[in-house]
Amino acid sequence: MAVVEKVLGFLERPHKEMGALEAKQRKLEEELRTKAAVEKSQRQATSAQEAIQNSMPITLQDCIGRRFIFPVEMCRSWWVS
Repeated sequence: MAVVEKVLGFLERPHKEMGALEAKQRKLEEELRTKAAVEKSQRQATSAQEAIQNSMPITLQDCIGRRFIFPVEMCRSWWVS
């Protein structure tokens, strides 16, 4: 009986090790996904800031012909109530 248990223990060990390796792999994949998401959001934030800095002012004209020029920095911070 002890021999059978010993053999079964040897047979089950690779499954336990594989489970641990799969868990470790899933954890590493999740960390990579998180890092990729953070880097993507940082790239988008810097590209948005560069677009705002390099953008032209907003120019509007009413029906009388008056021209209104608004800097983009002012327009992007307006809140509608």
